[in-house]
Amino acid sequence: MTAEVVKNLKSAVCFLMAASCLSFIISCADAGESGTPADAGDKAEPSSTAEVALEFSGANALTFVYEQLAMGPRTSKDARQIKLRDRLAEKLKALGFTVEIQPLAGTGGMGAGVNFYNVIATLDSPVNTKYRIFGAHYDTIPIAPNDPDISKRGTPIDGANDGASGVAVLMELARVVSAKKAALKHSIKLIFFDGEDFYTGTDNMFYGSRYFAGKLSKADIATIEYFILLDMIGDADLNIYQDINSLNAYPALTTKIFAAAERLGLKGFYASPKYQIIDDHIPFINAGVPSAVLIDFDFPYWHTISDTGDKVSAASLEQCGKLVEYLVFEN
Repeated sequence: MTAEVVKNLKSAVCFLMAASCLSFIISCADAGESGTPADAGDKAEPSSTAEVALEFSGANALTFVYEQLAMGPRTSKDARQIKLRDRLAEKLKALGFTVEIQPLAGTGGMGAGVNFYNVIATLDSPVNTKYRIFGAHYDTIPIAPNDPDISKRGTPIDGANDGASGVAVLMELARVVSAKKAALKHSIKLIFFDGEDFYTGTDNMFYGSRYFAGKLSKADIATIEYFILLDMIGDADLNIYQDINSLNAYPALTTKIFAAAERLGLKGFYASPKYQIIDDHIPFINAGVPSAVLIDFDFPYWHTISDTGDKVSAASLEQCGKLVEYLVFEN
């Protein structure tokens, strides 16, 4: 991911922060990038139905973080993400999901012509055919542009938080959904995007999400209730704020999510805007899909070789996992 970072919303001063080849546009923009109307139809508060019995295990999720790390860097430029692609498909099929591997060739930027693969897992509910979609990227960046040691900036990172954490939460969510599918009142899709972190700069990122969202027809969009992206959500010191792009485009959805976090007593979530994030949710916003991102952009080891397993905590994974489990099963 990259971001337009709003450090101080009361300030009208916009400045540039650069880290090696990676740049951030820092702005005080007030309108969603897509110009998409606000989602007036979404409920701003979590439903008042009976409490959902939450079964998400942060320990299980952390185990899958380490399983990914054991595969080494999951970089797309040299097809090193394929082992994880196949592992995801295998596990999801075993849990009863319908799984599609969506191949695509990169267009534009440094990933032009590169083979990428989205993994799409679907579990349909006869009660409600509209989809609640949750996504994460499973690739890792092939360099470490933010590493304080300049000599190590060409090194592929482990990506324990930036990649593995979101994937691990979705996979543990898949286990929980499979075990409780009799109680499922909404159809679910889990999407694992490839090519989010192909390189730095927005022209060289988001290949999988841009392709998926670009393929959506009006009829497809009508079947989607919302899309929520998880990225960098395993930091032991968890601080997840509202994304300004999500809040501007679909304010009721973001409000709903953070109200649910408050209801669940999740201490790592703060219902105030801080960063303007450009990530895999932006193509969905641009397509007209109610969307939001959950991300801890205060992670100090982002795009460094220190993004390792010891920086990720089961407790943080469990906070995010319980939130998305709640959202899956609420009415």
